Amino acid sequence: MLRWPIISKTINESVINAMRLLLLLFVCSVVILIIANQFVTGFQARDLMVALQHSINPNLVVGLQFLTNSISVVSIGIPVLVLLISELRKDQSTRKKVIIVLVCLGFSGIMSSTVKNMVQKPRPFVIDSRIEKLSGGGSYSFPSGHTTEAVCAAAIMIFTFRNWYVWFFYLGWALTIMYSRMALGVHDIFDLMGGIAIGLGSTLLVLFVASRIVAKKDQLAN
Repeated sequence: MLRWPIISKTINESVINAMRLLLLLFVCSVVILIIANQFVTGFQARDLMVALQHSINPNLVVGLQFLTNSISVVSIGIPVLVLLISELRKDQSTRKKVIIVLVCLGFSGIMSSTVKNMVQKPRPFVIDSRIEKLSGGGSYSFPSGHTTEAVCAAAIMIFTFRNWYVWFFYLGWALTIMYSRMALGVHDIFDLMGGIAIGLGSTLLVLFVASRIVAKKDQLAN
């Protein structure tokens, strides 16, 4: 009987399909990033940012700033709250799931920071005076750490807690985070696509390792 998403003979077919979907989305994000890099120039990507900044009003900017500054409240705060509730209820199944969620978020953050320091791409507002910096963003630009965190949080929470309201909330939240990073002048479309790829890839890798550990435990138990 399935205890948690694992890759073994006992795995639930819906889990296999979910992981296949994650893999497909990851491959698509990488392919789109490669194609866009060939056909879209950096200047064109920044043109889009300029257009977004011209289209927003001051009230929307304040809301986007609040959203982008509180990303960890949602990505980490909600899983921690669920973990505390599961501890009070002595719900070991939920506890294990939330631990995987937090590990996934931590790993995606490490991967994002590592790639940033390797690529060392300047922020859009640094190289294009048309773009106004409306939010925090002092380190390198590629990939978007906010996008990585939001996509990873959405992917792992949707995978783990399969309720319609989880899908609705996290997908909408992740898309809004990505929009805010462009509209606030701190990331271009390439940064967002890089963040999507790393967020999905990190989620897949953590889930795969976790599934192999659980599968190994099942074999030893048998």
